[in-house]
Amino acid sequence: MSENQIAWYAALGGWAVVVLQLALGYWEKAGLRDHDTFVTGLKLLSGSPVDRSIGLSIVEALWPKRRFRQLALPALVNLSVYLLLRTEAGSARHEFHNWLRVIKLLRRSREFNSSEYSSEVCNAFLVKVSPEHQGGIAISIDELRLWAERLRFRELFDEHAKLKLECEVGKPSGKGDETNNAPNPAAPEDQKASLSGL
Repeated sequence: MSENQIAWYAALGGWAVVVLQLALGYWEKAGLRDHDTFVTGLKLLSGSPVDRSIGLSIVEALWPKRRFRQLALPALVNLSVYLLLRTEAGSARHEFHNWLRVIKLLRRSREFNSSEYSSEVCNAFLVKVSPEHQGGIAISIDELRLWAERLRFRELFDEHAKLKLECEVGKPSGKGDETNNAPNPAAPEDQKASLSGL
């Protein structure tokens, strides 16, 4: 091997090392940027409805990356329960759509379907269908049944709803008291129709 060939090989080796260092530096910085963006997204989830929408957009963008998906899962489960049961937004559609976005992300997660997080969301559905519960986003019984089916716990949801209905129907009524059989005037019309069809 001539000296010229040795020099060429040495030069190529040096350039290869430089390119590798640049690539590693880029990937490291990209990873740090993604991490910082993800943390910002999680913080926004606890803000106003508009902040939540922006935070969900960030989580959705990083969702394909498994490490971010695992970190986001507990926050999304808590957010879904909060929006369903506790938010004071009521019939505000933007919070309802935020809840839908959370549920759709959870459906795409294998970790959600095979963990205790699924039971937490299922329990929130059961609380929501209770006639005594107040608060959370406005959603009809029929729509809850639909999402319960998509999340694969419709059977438990239906069992609970039927039990609730049977308890209401089975209450002793006073003789000649016509108000006992009347529907609850405070209940939304769509929920009356939905409950009667369970």
